[in-house]
Amino acid sequence: MSHRATSMPTESVAENMTLDRISALPDELLSQILALIPTKDVVGTMVLSKRWHSLWTMVPKLKFDSLKEGTLLGSFTELVNRSLLSNKFPVLESLCLRIDSGSVRSEDMRIWVRIAVERRVRELDICAYDYEYDYEDGEDGILLPSSLYTCETLERLILRDYILVDVPSRCCFRSLKTLHLMGVRFKDFECFHGLLSSCPVLEDLTVEWYSDVYEIYAIEMPSLQRLSARNMCGGYGGLVIDTPSLKYLHIVDYTGNDFVLVENMPEVVEAKVTVIPPLKLLGSLISVKRLSLAVQDVLLPSDDDMVFNQLVHLELRICGDDWGDLFAYMLEASPNLRVLKLKNERFFYMVPRISWKRPVDVPPCLFSSLETFQWKRYIGSEPEKEVAEYILTNATCLKMVSICLKGNLALEEKHRIQQDLASMPWGSSSCELIILDD
Repeated sequence: MSHRATSMPTESVAENMTLDRISALPDELLSQILALIPTKDVVGTMVLSKRWHSLWTMVPKLKFDSLKEGTLLGSFTELVNRSLLSNKFPVLESLCLRIDSGSVRSEDMRIWVRIAVERRVRELDICAYDYEYDYEDGEDGILLPSSLYTCETLERLILRDYILVDVPSRCCFRSLKTLHLMGVRFKDFECFHGLLSSCPVLEDLTVEWYSDVYEIYAIEMPSLQRLSARNMCGGYGGLVIDTPSLKYLHIVDYTGNDFVLVENMPEVVEAKVTVIPPLKLLGSLISVKRLSLAVQDVLLPSDDDMVFNQLVHLELRICGDDWGDLFAYMLEASPNLRVLKLKNERFFYMVPRISWKRPVDVPPCLFSSLETFQWKRYIGSEPEKEVAEYILTNATCLKMVSICLKGNLALEEKHRIQQDLASMPWGSSSCELIILDD
């Protein structure tokens, strides 16, 4: 009896079979797939077969990083030039540029942005790092072409680091919904307000300030729904917020100089606040459902009638000792709280010395609504144990307690903490205790 010998396909044959199956897909689908990989690899697909020879020119999204795609002056520039000039997709959906001064000239950057605007770009993301000074412009940062500021198709604009924002008198972003300005420079103070006033439908704004010039920045935008503002300069200026449609707020200010002044913000449902002291802002956040507070050098608010009826999720990020009174205040002012999280910040290495005055009466949330209690980077100090025992004893509706221990604790310490927690009087008979490592 004879047997016909069979063999498995070789690796190269299998690769060709896979490539043939991929090549059979429609051009539109292949273009979307190619948009997910680095642009330099997309260009390389032209050598695969005749089918792929021009397919790389139909990619709707382009992304370049000078540190990952060559550092020799000219090679990276040639890659971007070739990709932009050869691209034939009807509309350039996205252009992302990560550049450094050793690989890209300022003039090349302006040309690329100008081409993107002409191609009716929808998303533009530019990060210019390692640009200490732009000697060609004589300015501290890269000047972008004026045509950018009248791009009617742009929906998302992200500018980072050494970009100089110089807003011309004629400026209009009629389609822009997302604007992120992180560490950029403004030509003058009026450029900031001129830029915002040119965005009638803006919904998402992120700004980071590094200037030490004393100015009051006003954000007055009826359409804005998300705002993230960070004062990184060290104690100058202020921020006025007038945003009646705002739903999400993230504020960072370590200066302690009342940087934030809220005029109109009635619809916020989620807020993350790192402001020292943070309490002046709380009166504008009584509508929130989720609130995260960084607690340091706290002064209690003078308004004893402040009530957070909508608040169901509260996180206190502990970076100092004086947080016990705020902790007690927020428990009393949040009658419908369901989730309570305490978190020792990583940069705070001291053993917490909590000084607080326990509420005269048990806060309503503890016996009516609180279901989840979490503490991250817990070390089991005596002050921490006092707070934990207060919650466990009085929270009769608890369903889950999660204690995440701070890293590098000895096994003996972990065992002690576990025994301490288990021996505390628990107000809830059906609560589950989970102990984790950081």
